[in-house]
Amino acid sequence: MLDYVPGYFRRRQHIRETLACTCGEHIVTAPGPDHSVEGARYGDSFRAFVVTSKCADAIPLYRQAKMIGRLGIPISRSTLTDLFHQAAGQLAPLSKRLLELVAASEVVQADETSLKMLKPNKRGFVWTFLAEILTFFGSFKNQPIGAFAVAAGLVIAAIALASLFRRVLFGLPNPDAPGVSDASLGETWYLALLAGALLWVGLFPSGPKLPGTDTPLFDQGLVNVLAAGISDISSPYTGATPSPTP
Repeated sequence: MLDYVPGYFRRRQHIRETLACTCGEHIVTAPGPDHSVEGARYGDSFRAFVVTSKCADAIPLYRQAKMIGRLGIPISRSTLTDLFHQAAGQLAPLSKRLLELVAASEVVQADETSLKMLKPNKRGFVWTFLAEILTFFGSFKNQPIGAFAVAAGLVIAAIALASLFRRVLFGLPNPDAPGVSDASLGETWYLALLAGALLWVGLFPSGPKLPGTDTPLFDQGLVNVLAAGISDISSPYTGATPSPTP
C-alpha cells in the first residue's frame, strides 16, 4: 500500500542568551543561526521550495500561495515574490559564472521558450544553454559509472581505429596482393594533413576568426555568398535563365 503524507511547515524559535560581566562594561549575545539573508523571517529551505516549485515544477507564485494557505500558513503572493527575488540575488554570481563558461565553449546547444509578459504586454523568451564541456564534467558528477563507461568506450574505439590504420597502411604485405606496397612518404604526408584538418574541425568547429574580429572566417553568411556566386557562375551551363537587368 502506498500512502501520501503531505508536506508541512515548522516554526523554529531560537532563544539567544545574553550575558554581561559584573563590571557592566561587556555584554555578549549568543550568535543566531546561519542564514543567507540576515534578519529574514523565512529560512533558506523555504526559499529553495519556492524557487523549485516556480522554476522546476512551473507552479506560479499565486498558486503556491493557495497551496501554502491550505496548510494553515497564510502568505501573500508579494511575499513569495520577494523571497524569489532574494534567491535570485543570492544565485546571481553562479548564473554569471555559468554564462561565462557557456560563452567560452566552442559548441553550445540552445533551446528557446516564449512566455507572455505582463509589463510590457509582449512575449519574452527564456533560453536554455547546454555546453559540451559542462555536460562532460556534469555527467561524471551525476552518473560516474555511465560516464566512465562512455569515456572508456571512446578510448577503446580510438585505439581500435589507430590499430586498424597501422595494420592497413603499415602492416605486413598481403600475400594475395603482392603488387601493393606500403604507403609512401608522400601518401603519409597527405594523410597526416587530412587527419590534422579533421582534428582541427573537431576541436574548433567555429574555425579561425577574421583578423581583428571575433567573426568566424567560415560563417554562414560567407558560405551563402560563396554558394550564390557559384550558382551565378554555373547558371549559364545548367540552363538557368538569368534575371533581367532593370
